This record gives sequence, C-alpha cells and structure tokens, in this order.
Amino acid sequence: MSIADINGDHRADLAIGIPFETLGRAFRGGDVLVLRGSAGGLTTTGAGRYSQNTPGIPGSAENNDTFGSQVRLADFNRDGKADLAVSAPAEDHGNGAVWQLRGTRSGVSTSGVSAFGPKEYGVSPGSGVGGTLLA
Repeated sequence: MSIADINGDHRADLAIGIPFETLGRAFRGGDVLVLRGSAGGLTTTGAGRYSQNTPGIPGSAENNDTFGSQVRLADFNRDGKADLAVSAPAEDHGNGAVWQLRGTRSGVSTSGVSAFGPKEYGVSPGSGVGGTLLA
C-alpha cells in the first residue's frame, strides 16, 4: 500500500496492490486498487482498478505476473501530483517489470504509461525487476 495526493486536492489517496488477483484466465495476474481521499476520509467514489488488461497499460495479464506486488505513490515528475509506480517481479517468467502511471487532476492516468524491464535497467533477464520499490 502507498498513500499520497494523486490529484492535487490536498487529500490523501490510497493505492493497494492486489498481486494474486485472477483476471479472467490470468491466474495471479494482479491489479491495483486506488481509493480517492475526501473530506470524510477514503471513499470508493471515483475508485479505479488498474491491471495489464487496462487500456493504455502496456502488456497483458498473464499467469503469475503478480502485477501490483509493490506499489508506490510519489511525485516523480514534480508537478504537485503523486504518480503511481507498480511492479510485477514475475512478469515475463521472472524478468520483472515496473510501470509508471501519471497523477493528474482527475486521478491516475493511463495515457503515456512508461514500462521498464531488465533491458531498460541494464540488468540480466530473470532478475525479477520490481521485487522492491524503495521509499
């Protein structure tokens, strides 16, 4: 889990990784649930679920990807809104990957999602990229 202000409204939003969620035929494909913050606390109004089957997110959910193993909300691009980093260390048979979704005024955006695997990090295949996302 990770807490930060995704849309810049000065209220904490919550991202929850659900790595063992089965998506259709993708056993343990995984996804992420994002709950919005409100004056009364967290709410399911405007909540979002994101997986590799979500339009705009590169890839597709496969058995044992474990998308959502790690989640981190942080303002990576320094625009005043927290972005969402999601890992799947078992992606592509243990190669691993990390996705970055931008925070916007309307919440998490699936436009222009970045994905990073062993090749982008310059590490060997099978390294389990995304096993840990540091705070």
